Amino acid sequence: MQASRSGRGTPMNPGRITPLQRQGGRHRRPPRPCASAGDLRYHDVGRGQKKMRIAFSCLALLVVATAFAAPAVEPPSATVVVCTSIQDNSCVGAATKFPAGVGKLWGFSQVSNVPDKIVHVWFHGDKELGRITLPVKAAHWRTWSNITVSKDLVGPCRLEARDAAGKILASYSFTIQ
Repeated sequence: MQASRSGRGTPMNPGRITPLQRQGGRHRRPPRPCASAGDLRYHDVGRGQKKMRIAFSCLALLVVATAFAAPAVEPPSATVVVCTSIQDNSCVGAATKFPAGVGKLWGFSQVSNVPDKIVHVWFHGDKELGRITLPVKAAHWRTWSNITVSKDLVGPCRLEARDAAGKILASYSFTIQ
């Protein structure tokens, strides 16, 4: 004897519905007993899988969302040093005290995240000696300017690196003796 095409019955009893078919078909099993907290409970295996799928989907969405998030923009920053010469794009002879007969002093700046230019402002005491606008062509850039030191330029001095709006990014104090 053959089973009916409707899926009901068995080869032995073609018209009878089996307990397995009452549970929703051959892929659905009855809940299994498990011990939890000292008592016997039934759990559904499919429910745990559903929670795992939801957790995995949330994790995947979180990864995708952070991948497309806007990168954090760092504020502009700079360092400035005064030295006696520049060699191989580096400051040579950096100090805080220089002799009056040094001839030239160089202001060396390393800048990060400055849009297009910085300004070196040289001071003797509180008197401004000069402003030099320097281009910035990359996110991390090195640039420099110089002043000629005369014999009467003795005392405390400083160099400020400013952005295009005039905000002081860095300052370096030095003395000419």
